[in-house]
Amino acid sequence: MTTSVARKGIYALNLTVTHDRYGSDFSWGLRTNCPHYLIETSRGHRDEPHTEPLVLLNPDAPGDVCFMPPTRACTVDISAVPEDVDAVRVYDAEDNTLAIIPVADGAAQY
Repeated sequence: MTTSVARKGIYALNLTVTHDRYGSDFSWGLRTNCPHYLIETSRGHRDEPHTEPLVLLNPDAPGDVCFMPPTRACTVDISAVPEDVDAVRVYDAEDNTLAIIPVADGAAQY
């Protein structure tokens, strides 16, 4: 799918896959000339807590994973971390370090 937009602005694209409402059985890519964009998951259902993974399939492209802090305890599981990464840092909205999560065997958990 390709699209062109005539005006600057904020646009949303919602991808839904038939028979995969939790988004666990498909992958897709994004190419854009926009310097700022957001990829969001877990918007397709409200019948149970959202636990859908956000899988980034290009280890050569650095990026930030951002989320609203929940009001209750939560976990963040990170896997397939490149070998040259020894820790994952968690920051708040003011860019203060909240946690430094050590990576072991390509995985980290917070």
